[in-house]
Amino acid sequence: MEADAAAVRLLRLCLYQSRDIGFAHLQFRRDVGLSEAAFGLGVGLFYFGNMLLEVPSDLLLQRIGIRRTLLRIMTLWGVVSVGTAFVSTPAEFYIARVLLGVAEAGFFPVVILYFTYWFPAARRARVTSIFMSAICVSAIVSGPLSGLILERLTGAFGLNGWQWMFVVEGAPSIACSSSIARASSRGKRRISMTSVGLKAQMNA
Repeated sequence: MEADAAAVRLLRLCLYQSRDIGFAHLQFRRDVGLSEAAFGLGVGLFYFGNMLLEVPSDLLLQRIGIRRTLLRIMTLWGVVSVGTAFVSTPAEFYIARVLLGVAEAGFFPVVILYFTYWFPAARRARVTSIFMSAICVSAIVSGPLSGLILERLTGAFGLNGWQWMFVVEGAPSIACSSSIARASSRGKRRISMTSVGLKAQMNA
């Protein structure tokens, strides 16, 4: 129970990773030298990469399993997000956005699918709704957080505010990836053992 609750909290925390490119718009576009059209193109390229690898990511899940899949997604997700802080040309921005979409591809299908392993049917709808609420909560939290970072951290250690925003909001994905993978593995084993126990009782 505690491991499952921890997994949900960690997954929700990782949703706060940097998807707030819009908050960095003014500083970022000026420093990288992007026009409004170029900036909009870069934002949209995220969805191109995500759509391109959504199905292959889910197929890869069947080959490498839940633990490695979540570890891969969360680590790459965070690394690319943090790496976006250091782009300096429009081409690099485009590449970073495509890679971010590729890294995130398959995340929600994997999580929703494996809630069936972590939680019994009676609790699954409630847990899924709590997890999905992270979308709203992240919007509430990330807005003020992004504004605070842009205002207070500009110039710290030679980095601009928008660079700090990507670093601070992308780091949780990297930090949480191994913990989520371990929690998912424990949850799957727990459900498997429970299923074996129930079958034994029914056959007794």
